[in-house]
Amino acid sequence: MAYRLETGRPAPPAAARAFAERARAAGADLRVGEEAVLATRAGRATGVTVAGELQPAGAVAIAAGPWTPAAISAPLPVTPLWGVVVALELDAPPTHVIEEPAWRS
Repeated sequence: MAYRLETGRPAPPAAARAFAERARAAGADLRVGEEAVLATRAGRATGVTVAGELQPAGAVAIAAGPWTPAAISAPLPVTPLWGVVVALELDAPPTHVIEEPAWRS
């Protein structure tokens, strides 16, 4: 996994890949690019419906970022933050790293 030099936090693409690999290794069934509708009973998630078929689950993870409230039709205190993420594959390690906001308030 790649880490940011100044914070020690993982870079978003590397973190997403690592989380997906760990989840698959633990038995998770990841569906990327498929529409899923949250199935609930008594206010608790019981699984998801994909292509009209209920997929029961003991736990459901929703990784929709700022779109999570809309994805589950529930008000949550999640708000978007503007930003740009670029992932590059280089032939050699970079000699300089520049990371700063594109705007300042």
